[in-house]
Amino acid sequence: MIPGAPRITTLAGEGIVAYLRTELGVVRGTTPEGLTCELIRAVAWASTGGHAPVSTRGLLDRLMEPALAIVQRKGGVDARRNELRRMMNTLAIVGDLVELQRGQWLSASGCIVRLDGTPTPTYLLISGIPLREFDEGARATVAVDGTRRIIRDVGSVSLFGLPVIEYQNWARTPRTSLQDWTCDTLALPLRRQNDEWADACEMQLYAPQLAALHKPQAHRWTSVDRSSDGRTLARLTMFGDPIYAVVDVARGAVAGRRECAPHDVRRLMYGLDQQHENPTSVTVVDRAGTTSVRLRNALPYAEARGLLALVEDSADARPLVTRHGAAVRAMLDGLGIHVSDGGGAESG
Repeated sequence: MIPGAPRITTLAGEGIVAYLRTELGVVRGTTPEGLTCELIRAVAWASTGGHAPVSTRGLLDRLMEPALAIVQRKGGVDARRNELRRMMNTLAIVGDLVELQRGQWLSASGCIVRLDGTPTPTYLLISGIPLREFDEGARATVAVDGTRRIIRDVGSVSLFGLPVIEYQNWARTPRTSLQDWTCDTLALPLRRQNDEWADACEMQLYAPQLAALHKPQAHRWTSVDRSSDGRTLARLTMFGDPIYAVVDVARGAVAGRRECAPHDVRRLMYGLDQQHENPTSVTVVDRAGTTSVRLRNALPYAEARGLLALVEDSADARPLVTRHGAAVRAMLDGLGIHVSDGGGAESG
């Protein structure tokens, strides 16, 4: 061996995972998903520093080798790469990462979020800054739980040097009720329908009044000639891409339209469900201090973001499991969702 040369140690199996845990600053017992999420934060931060973006391909290429060491998936490299891409999307919804245009990614400095509806104050670390970048004293107070990082010691919140915000401000939920928000959204001015534009589109209208009770939202769309008069949500396909708009229907034809922001589409669907007294449904079971939720439809952006912060271990699990049952029930109630209790009781 050449004097002064670095010593190279070959690691395998659990040795690699133990090394990654140490380097990433997470404790033994952290789930593979939690370890992988922290790996994504660390690699993204090393690649961007919160300033210079990194491409999707570049980030995935840097993640693949250590990620494959953490857990092997059926399907091999491609399956793991797809899973990493999904986890990047999840971290972007939460706010740890920012997805820019043209497939670019950036780490967010973030904030600390105080959860509502919890028996004791609960704080989430929402940031693309990896744990290894914080002081040891602050790092020791964080529990990594899947995509979430929970600050266990309320007194240590100030050690992170990040702003503390309330849950509603972080999730960006509207301040008004779903009913009022829907009425205000539908009442905004529309542009006169352009016949040439209409001819270039395949259009369907969201019509919960025509669907069976509690039918999934995916099956509540109908053609223009079957819809009743009034304002509703339209789904259009132009040159292969979906576009959503608020439209005014009169005598089987569209008289006016206004494009709908992507983040408003799902909320407007729930608002129309409420207007037409045909809510969607979920199954909720309370057991041994936890609440399991089985969703049948996607949630609006703000509620989806909040749910990611509240569920245990994995947001892809079915059913979702949380220890914040009261907060989740309040979220579902705010969307007018019919709750079917696993024990037989129903509400909503």
